[in-house]
Amino acid sequence: MDSFSIAGFAWRVVFAVALVLLTFNPAGFSYFHWVSGNFPSVTPAQVVVGIAALVWLFVSWGWLDIRNATTMTWVVLIALGLILGVGMSWAIIRRELTGQASVDEIEDNR
Repeated sequence: MDSFSIAGFAWRVVFAVALVLLTFNPAGFSYFHWVSGNFPSVTPAQVVVGIAALVWLFVSWGWLDIRNATTMTWVVLIALGLILGVGMSWAIIRRELTGQASVDEIEDNR
């Protein structure tokens, strides 16, 4: 496991504070204010920033045709592959982001 460093801690704190302040702040320059300014009409770009709905964005731009079954099959298969790939790597990703290792404890009670 990598050793703890002040620089690593500082970067985590900076990232966390930036994430919180970009989500909402009283100055009016945040994701919340951007979306609430158009609410209830939300644009695909706002949703992509919020929850990464890339398929909706690509359909709204005309890059994907939802009536084309072959194209949408490829989109779904690629999305499932990405989900599976991230899922299989999640323990490593979590360890790198949080510094917490996942441990499986196996006991033999013979």
